[in-house]
Amino acid sequence: MERMASMASILNTSKVSLLLKIGALALVIQLIVFQGSFGLVSDPGLSDSLESVLSSGLLIAAVVLLLGGLFLYLSDS
Repeated sequence: MERMASMASILNTSKVSLLLKIGALALVIQLIVFQGSFGLVSDPGLSDSLESVLSSGLLIAAVVLLLGGLFLYLSDS
């Protein structure tokens, strides 16, 4: 029984890690591409409305993933 609990803990830790990594990556992509941080991408080549929708959607997804990962991390502790 203890082995099952240990396995569940490992799986939960990997889920938390994956959520946090994907959320952080989405946030970095949103900052670089849509906010023009670091001057790497001057113009993504999208219309203003489409750029706003994609930027907002990516920001929301990043926040949800980061908060979900944080919640799972804190609930596991």
